[in-house]
Amino acid sequence: MASVVVDEEKSDDREDGGDVGDKFTALQSRCSELFDGVRQLPMFGRKAWAPFFNRCLQCHQELWDFQRENRAVLVSLCGLSRRTIGDIAYRIAQLCYQLYLRTSKSDYLERSYRFYKAILDRDYFSLRSLLLADSEQPSQGASKEADPGGPHGGVLGPVSPDDWRHAVKLLARCFVASLLMQEYQTCEHVALAGMTCLLKHAPQETDVSDWQARVDEATAFLRCERVVDPPPIDTAARAATTAKPLLPPLCRRLSARNCRRPGSARGLVLQSALVVDTNRNQVKFSELTLDMFRMLVTLEYEPKLVGQPGQGCENPRKDLLYSQSLSHVLLFLAAATKELPPNSFLLLYISAEGSGDGLWVTRDQGSSSPAPGAAAASQHPSELRATDLVPFLRQPLVLVLESSASCSKFLNQYSTFGAPYLCICSPEHDYTCPLPVGGGLFTLFLHAPLKGFVALYGATHISSSAWQTCCAAVDAALVTIDGSLSSHPGLAPFYFDFLFRRLMQHLLLATAFYARHPDAKDATALPRCSVDLPPVAHSLEIQSLVTHIGKTLGCSERLQPHGPR
Repeated sequence: MASVVVDEEKSDDREDGGDVGDKFTALQSRCSELFDGVRQLPMFGRKAWAPFFNRCLQCHQELWDFQRENRAVLVSLCGLSRRTIGDIAYRIAQLCYQLYLRTSKSDYLERSYRFYKAILDRDYFSLRSLLLADSEQPSQGASKEADPGGPHGGVLGPVSPDDWRHAVKLLARCFVASLLMQEYQTCEHVALAGMTCLLKHAPQETDVSDWQARVDEATAFLRCERVVDPPPIDTAARAATTAKPLLPPLCRRLSARNCRRPGSARGLVLQSALVVDTNRNQVKFSELTLDMFRMLVTLEYEPKLVGQPGQGCENPRKDLLYSQSLSHVLLFLAAATKELPPNSFLLLYISAEGSGDGLWVTRDQGSSSPAPGAAAASQHPSELRATDLVPFLRQPLVLVLESSASCSKFLNQYSTFGAPYLCICSPEHDYTCPLPVGGGLFTLFLHAPLKGFVALYGATHISSSAWQTCCAAVDAALVTIDGSLSSHPGLAPFYFDFLFRRLMQHLLLATAFYARHPDAKDATALPRCSVDLPPVAHSLEIQSLVTHIGKTLGCSERLQPHGPR
């Protein structure tokens, strides 16, 4: 009789396991269908892609929660493997990263990073023998949300070409997510080290030349981004130097009062940004150049301000375009202009080589730039001119150009429809930096002025105390600059927005740094703006602070004496 009861209980377990397995299979099939569909959605047009992406992520999250709640049954009765769990986590990480690119919401990026990190920490794809070759301890910081039930080690056997490509793509995506999170330890010692190890263990029939180039790109990217990093000091002292600069005292006060509130009548707010880079001399990883990375980080709020009650801070939506055709750039620009809400403005950043009267926005191998002296009327199909922007001047626009070419046409462009327009350009002079910048020097100044100073004047062997002193000098300079800009009528439409405010402060501080360089002989060697800015960058107070920074960093002999400008 007892054996009959036991058999009945086993039968009930099998039936329950069958129901759980059927539901899991149905959810898995639905997720695969949705995931394949969202790959075809365009990057622009929020109304077109947002419902599908949200539905896809919700379905994957439901699948993830279901397998966590029923893991014991799925493993024992349905044969759920660790690789299957890893595939679900991998898809969630990809979806969250894509949503970050489409919305610029930092919580999506953080969630994507946590899942990528958990996939490697928990060794879903049995790569621990390579990724932790130098350490027997698993890396820290795994997400509790992504806990698969404990780490799993093992010796890596022969790897098939498909599995090898799957692993190296995972590590490359983890590298990008870690880079944007500024988790440089994960970038270097997990993702980059893992890709390097995988290249050594690639199957014989696999062509590794493309991935070797990716590893070389990642190595150069990290080297150039970190070459001007400050010495390890207290985080609170890195106000002007970190990738996401901590705010100086004035800006901390402004942040609570001037965070963007769409629809506010007090001024325009930065709602959308288009970051375009086609420069041939950029250090990059995949389709993310250093200039794009620096501008993307510059146009984001501190994580502690985003989503806080009473702050109203939201990162502007950003589209990243690398080496795209002119028609593609104009398509994204039109979509961003169309979707711009009231009382907002669009920022267009372009890093490109000069081409005649415009900018060379395409890097097609089969095309060539216009010959010098060619007729101005003959516009090349890949040349962006100031007149191409006229249709988009119906909305407020801020244009930021990183190019050594003459940008006078863009600077002199007037708003045909009366909407506010502002253009700022890098110096025409091409400065030679003692330290490798890896991108545009002007962009580095906009991103972190003190890093730009170090790169321009080649300051080395900087002590922690010297760095903190320079941070305090930069804070004082930004306070003085803000006081002169806050009442400027030409900036009034945009200056309510904190991100724009910080950008203009960095612009004038960069002008003060450039002005002391021996090559700064005329106005073309300094940053330019479409409105006349106050001469605070050349004031005695600011230039005294520049001299103080130069002496503190040991490069005062490279600064030319300050004189009237």
